[in-house]
Amino acid sequence: MNDKKKKTVLFIANDTSQLSGSRGLIIDRFLDSGWSVIALASLDSAAEGLREKGVIVKDLDVSRTMFSPLSDLKVFFKISRVYWKYKPDLAHCFHIKPIVLGNLAKMLFSRKSKLVNTITGLGYAFNVEGITNKIASLAYKIALKGCDVTIFQNPDDRNQFVNNKILDEEKAEVIISSGIDSEEFNFSPETEGEEVKVLIATRLLWQKGIKEFAEAAEIVSNEEENVKFEVAGGFEEEHADGVPRTWVEEKDERGIIDYLGYVENMPEKLEEIDIFALPSYYREGVPRASLEAMATGKPIVTTDAPGCRETVMDEKNGILVPPEDSEALAEVILDLVRDEEKRLEMGKKGREIVEERFDIEKITEKYLDIYRELGVNI
Repeated sequence: MNDKKKKTVLFIANDTSQLSGSRGLIIDRFLDSGWSVIALASLDSAAEGLREKGVIVKDLDVSRTMFSPLSDLKVFFKISRVYWKYKPDLAHCFHIKPIVLGNLAKMLFSRKSKLVNTITGLGYAFNVEGITNKIASLAYKIALKGCDVTIFQNPDDRNQFVNNKILDEEKAEVIISSGIDSEEFNFSPETEGEEVKVLIATRLLWQKGIKEFAEAAEIVSNEEENVKFEVAGGFEEEHADGVPRTWVEEKDERGIIDYLGYVENMPEKLEEIDIFALPSYYREGVPRASLEAMATGKPIVTTDAPGCRETVMDEKNGILVPPEDSEALAEVILDLVRDEEKRLEMGKKGREIVEERFDIEKITEKYLDIYRELGVNI
């Protein structure tokens, strides 16, 4: 088949890893159906794997800081050039900047393209009052006028956009999470040794609950000796909400936490822990790290907050705690530290929930159904 006659789909995201991971199956389905696939994202270690599949990979070099006028203008022109050159039949955008800039570019340079967005959580901008929140809301409202469908990962986010008239209700859909391949994670609820390990794995932002995690660690350590609190994740010091390196190092030196840095092999690390904690109030979509821990058979302690609450059936596979409440977090962790049988039962239930509700094949099919409703033959 001549490439010029192929249908073309364009995926735009912050980086190529976020396209090759949970969206990899979607990309595979388009390739198997004879489509030409373009990935426009900042390049990382996943870029070469996408190229080997036959994906056309273009570097977006998008900044993850909230507003960066010169950088954002360059990103807009890069997206516009791709739209102008390839005239995709379908475009799918992920994350705030690719969505806002990608939607605006589509309206100007490729009006006939079908356009789908996935908002993977509202993040920092919607968790603070003031100009940042207002600018983000206005940017979404203007950009989303030209889309066909916008998908949210939890109903709270969807309702906020609809109720605040940022998006028309008929264009708003919910697909819970990006999905997960549970086969990548060994079901291993039991660990060796007497020490109980509690892990948080996340970007190092205050709103992810890093402070509350450390405060809970101090409380628990005063009650129980054989408990270790581990922190996995990279620094984002340019982010407005970034946790300073000096703060983490001080907690690590005092033995309150054990900072692991960025962990490459998370499936292996999850097998070593006993409890996964994510006391986030960041406005998550659905935290992938929690799903990975559930697939491994670990109980989840997280907040009763948008996105986070989607991962836990309270007292079944984990426990929900109020946001920004270190004492409640510590109390729940202490209970699980002292009750191994409860941990194992919750871990077993968590694996079942992942397989039933968050299976990557099932989530992928929901995305394909939305494309088909737009007339896309896939």
